[in-house]
Amino acid sequence: MDLHTFFARLLSTENEALIQELITCTTVHEYKKGDILIQAGEAVSKVDFLLTGIYRGYFIDSNGRDITDCFAYKTGSPLLPSTELNIPAIISIQAITAGSVVSISMDAVRNLLQKYPEVGQLYIRLLSESAQEHWKIKNAIYQYTALQRYQWFQSNYSSLVQKVSNRYIASYLNITPVTLSRIRASLRGREDEIETREGDRDY
Repeated sequence: MDLHTFFARLLSTENEALIQELITCTTVHEYKKGDILIQAGEAVSKVDFLLTGIYRGYFIDSNGRDITDCFAYKTGSPLLPSTELNIPAIISIQAITAGSVVSISMDAVRNLLQKYPEVGQLYIRLLSESAQEHWKIKNAIYQYTALQRYQWFQSNYSSLVQKVSNRYIASYLNITPVTLSRIRASLRGREDEIETREGDRDY
């Protein structure tokens, strides 16, 4: 996807002046699997948007455990390490697969926020969407059983199930990798049983 189309879709705008200014202050970065885009605690010098690949936000808890906070896999998704532009990164961002990211310097973002209402509207929309996603996972964690959480993940992140390691999915759902492996094995067993029954009916 070319940058003109990318920004036109991201902002839902036909403002050619804005699109061209965004293009001039944009850099496209390529990342390998496992690369860290930013570490928690670092100053945030740019705003990143996903072009290709899969990424996760994570933090290390007080017990030294790696906790996956969020996933990003849709083109145009922001890779935000914090909800405010003027504070250090709250979480780290890591590439789960190879991919590319559209980066805009923080100085350019602040300038664009002052010049174009569309940029401010985008920022508010992204914050709202981020809050909704975090509410959904918190709701799942506190109200669902481990099995229900994984089924919720399958329903909401079906494209990630076979592409993201069990360890990351387990920490995101607040269950252990062992529990997740057992759940997946149990679900596979149920699917095999259903297929066997359907096969028997064919005869």
